[in-house]
Amino acid sequence: RAFYQQLREILAECARAELDLSARQGDGASLRTHMQRLAANTGKVDPRLTIEWPKVGRPIWGIFNSLGRASGMGMSAISQQEIAAWQQNHSIKLTPWELEMIAMFDQIALEASAKQGSKS
Repeated sequence: RAFYQQLREILAECARAELDLSARQGDGASLRTHMQRLAANTGKVDPRLTIEWPKVGRPIWGIFNSLGRASGMGMSAISQQEIAAWQQNHSIKLTPWELEMIAMFDQIALEASAKQGSKS
């Protein structure tokens, strides 16, 4: 259990960093682009640019990003139906742990979206 708890925390940190870096800035460029330019110009590298995903995390992050989101009034949570449809379309059965990680990524994304919306 301790191993999975630690892995979960690492994956949450990676997801937060990815979402922070993908946030669009006032000029339309992502925060990642701005930080990469800053690093190139000053040599100061933000730690979020160097986060390394655990090997097991990248595929789950990829699945999370490939899931559709309902549009409308802001971002909404990924539904169980969307996950079931994704599994059926890809002939893949996700494990309970993978589903838990996708739900965690979704919660982090919703929080990031709300935070970004409050800055507007």
